[in-house]
Amino acid sequence: PAELVPALLHLADLSNPVQPFGLSRRWAQCVCSEFREQARREKELGLPPTQHFASLECEEGVAKLQLGFIDVIAAPLWRAAALVLPGAAARVDALESNRLAWQRQLSGDGTAEDATTSEEEGTAESERRSSHGDVPC
Repeated sequence: PAELVPALLHLADLSNPVQPFGLSRRWAQCVCSEFREQARREKELGLPPTQHFASLECEEGVAKLQLGFIDVIAAPLWRAAALVLPGAAARVDALESNRLAWQRQLSGDGTAEDATTSEEEGTAESERRSSHGDVPC
């Protein structure tokens, strides 16, 4: 039905955390680069920088932002989608794996790269996609 199209587009728009970790991490870096630029411009204009954009100069800040995004936005959305779209269940598994990778990076139990066994697969996928222009930054 036509009502399903906006929901599917929303899932696609918020699909970064459900991709293989290498690709998801690359997209997170791109988004955080945009956020850092926005905070820089806000300061330049004499405005207070958006609070959660101000701490993205280090990997810890990026990890915190990703964990918040996963917990508050992506996980509820994708878990609900998995209830009605059986194929989305595998994406929820990837989301949980990615969340663990970010949490390990934040807690110092390792870097985001070695926090998940799917990193090598994700990196290969990320490199393939970015060589085709899918990840522009």
